[in-house]
Amino acid sequence: MTDDERIFVGVDWATELHQVCALDASGDLLGERQVKHTGADLAELCRWLLELASGDPQSVLISIEIPHGAVVDTLLEQRFRVHAINPKQLDRFRDRFSPSGAKDDRRDALVLADSLRTDGCAFRALEPDAAWVIELREQSRMHDELAAERTKLLRGTPNGGSGAFSLHVPWRDAPG
Repeated sequence: MTDDERIFVGVDWATELHQVCALDASGDLLGERQVKHTGADLAELCRWLLELASGDPQSVLISIEIPHGAVVDTLLEQRFRVHAINPKQLDRFRDRFSPSGAKDDRRDALVLADSLRTDGCAFRALEPDAAWVIELREQSRMHDELAAERTKLLRGTPNGGSGAFSLHVPWRDAPG
């Protein structure tokens, strides 16, 4: 693989919808996509990137702010070269494209891709986690979700009100 065959991809991560931008080695736009945070859409993203790279995942360099999670794990599993950057550094790179520094998902994906292309040393290459780390992370996530659900259930009231359980005890006069 020569430097001219590399593809630089920026992924602006979001909770539900990720913005993706792909550039060639000279900075020309190869394509943009919005990807839902679902297994099927992430698989489709990987197929699209492999198609751009003529089947060579090692020629695809991907930049993202978040160094962990389902998106990163999926990309690493497919043997793409994933790199993370500190959000503050991204803010500085964003100034190259917009003096106001305004946040825009499409622009951020472009900034991520182009910055990796021109300033790769500012990014940290990510490696796949050991299987036990991935399993521990998943168990921790499930624990947090169950704890939040338990809290929600404990805060509900049987009579449909909100807040702590309320118990009405009628006042009775003292005997005698």
